[in-house]
Amino acid sequence: MILNISPSFLDEAAEIYSISWRDSHKDVCSSAFLSEHTPSYMKRKIEREIESGWEYYISLSPFPSGIVSVKGNEISTLYVLPEMERKGIGGELLSFAEDKAGSPCYLWCRKENTKAMTFYLNRGYIIEEEKIISAAMTEVKLTKL
Repeated sequence: MILNISPSFLDEAAEIYSISWRDSHKDVCSSAFLSEHTPSYMKRKIEREIESGWEYYISLSPFPSGIVSVKGNEISTLYVLPEMERKGIGGELLSFAEDKAGSPCYLWCRKENTKAMTFYLNRGYIIEEEKIISAAMTEVKLTKL
């Protein structure tokens, strides 16, 4: 089941975001920077993004284990708890977000995150653009028609 996070699931969404973001960025960020991304930090980030028009959703199957956000045709913040990866939750969240975003939809992904890049490319996304963020990080815009 996927629901809007609303105030009742904000804490769970922030916890998922914090754990999953730190796990996915551990290869490119310092320990000090990773440690700043606490659940309370991510909760404030989600609240700011909701105020700017992003819609956040949470997967509750089998328990709060993944999140995704959508604004217009853009999909963002697709994170699944590391121990729940490869169980279909990410695919379910992505399909849900694609329905919300419409076609064509797009998202940004770190090029170095080969696991995520493979996930999106296997689901029909194509590389449209690249932005070099730093020597260790390039972001790729992926689009699905």
